[in-house]
Amino acid sequence: MLELILSLDTDLLLFLNQFHTPFFDEVMHFLSKSVFLMSALLAFILTILIYGFKNKSWLFILFIFINFGLTDAISSKVFKPSFKRLRPCKEQVLKPIVHTYGNCYGGDYGFVSSHAANTMGIAILLALFLKSRFWWITIFYPYSVVVSFSRIYLGKHYPLDILGGWLLALGCSLLCYFIVKKISLLYWKKHPQDLL
Repeated sequence: MLELILSLDTDLLLFLNQFHTPFFDEVMHFLSKSVFLMSALLAFILTILIYGFKNKSWLFILFIFINFGLTDAISSKVFKPSFKRLRPCKEQVLKPIVHTYGNCYGGDYGFVSSHAANTMGIAILLALFLKSRFWWITIFYPYSVVVSFSRIYLGKHYPLDILGGWLLALGCSLLCYFIVKKISLLYWKKHPQDLL
């Protein structure tokens, strides 16, 4: 069963990876490597949090960074060395047929994708914190999806690496949200209007 799943995962990778052009090579490489773009989006969101939530914004900001640290550490230090699944661009059989752009940077192993986990973790946690108060916060979801797809496009990850990263993001985000909600209930119990 596992062999079938991994075979289908490889087939899906090769299908998605085949649609490439010189223009999108540049775009996907930029999105995949752009710390600046993510930092700019995050700075914008943090500014809104500070403006919109004032006395509670520090707690949100703290746990956004904690969540990012969790998804990054667990994906890189726990999952990748435990599963030891080579990136497509590191697989000898796939190297000649998978499309890559630039070097196959990063470690040897790719399950789960840190890019997918980190970006989706921010998106989910922001949605949990802000709910429907700021509908435009959903920009982080398509951003995460496009960044995650760029990893497949560039031959750095299999689709299951991305899905695993998103599931890790969901788990870490729910944990952080639960802790923040508990802290809020304890700390702001005298001000129910401020509760999450």
